[in-house]
Amino acid sequence: MPSPIYPLPGVVQKGELIAEKEKIISNETYQKLESLRKVYEDEGKISGNQNYVTLGQFLIISLALSILMVFLFLFRKDIYFNNRLLMIIMIVIIGMLAVLSWAIKIKIPNLYYIPFCAVPIIIRILFDTRVALNIHLLMVLLAGLFVPNSFEFVFLQFMAGIVAIYSIKTLVKREQLFVSSAIILGTYWIAYIGLVVTRNGSIDTIYWTDLLPFLVSVMITLLAYPMIYAFEKLFGIVSDLTLMELTNSNSKLLRELSFKAPGTFQHSLQVANLAEAAIYKIGVIPYWSVLVPCTMTSVN
Repeated sequence: MPSPIYPLPGVVQKGELIAEKEKIISNETYQKLESLRKVYEDEGKISGNQNYVTLGQFLIISLALSILMVFLFLFRKDIYFNNRLLMIIMIVIIGMLAVLSWAIKIKIPNLYYIPFCAVPIIIRILFDTRVALNIHLLMVLLAGLFVPNSFEFVFLQFMAGIVAIYSIKTLVKREQLFVSSAIILGTYWIAYIGLVVTRNGSIDTIYWTDLLPFLVSVMITLLAYPMIYAFEKLFGIVSDLTLMELTNSNSKLLRELSFKAPGTFQHSLQVANLAEAAIYKIGVIPYWSVLVPCTMTSVN
């Protein structure tokens, strides 16, 4: 046991101040900070027989995917019996877990650089809110098993993911995607500051450079939108964004209809508007998913 007079290098005594803000870091202080970093990283490490560790991870992931499949079978049979839609979901889940595994392996400076909110955004736009919430919850819980300080990680990612889903509940304009990103960033920052103040009991312990990873994460999250376009083209599905584009009256087909059959064009718009207003009022399906089918039916 180290003596309080001659402590071992890197050993921190109870209640000892390690470093002060804006003070020069000596070699002894650096060793203590390295010891703290090592302890922090060891909290997220898994020890023991690697074969059993792999088996345990396989069981956990299998259980999570099984629960997801049960949810789809009970509440979204249209997805459960559609291999293309199931493949999209599996690609998104496995892809994000692969990115997390790679980031842990190469030891990136901060795991909050990973754009976890891209998953609920992609699933929400391609499917619906319930599916996005369930998948995001399972993804965050799985990720929490492999990262240090898991409660903080799960809390931040879950809160930001919920906000991401709610902020694009009714997607009317593409500008909403950027507004959603700003709201997600604000959620990250507020939640992180709240956790730091709660843990340390002082606002002086907040280092504003620690907020940078969240900004980078949200900026990378914007890549979810071209990924949605790629999924649509590869798997032949239509999202709210595509439906919104098809409602543009300046498109070639609708302009031709308005010139050659103006009466049919106006009638189709009136019917579509009535159906849209009725369905939006009762809240059965997304706001923009009625206008195009009604219009295109008249065109045909």
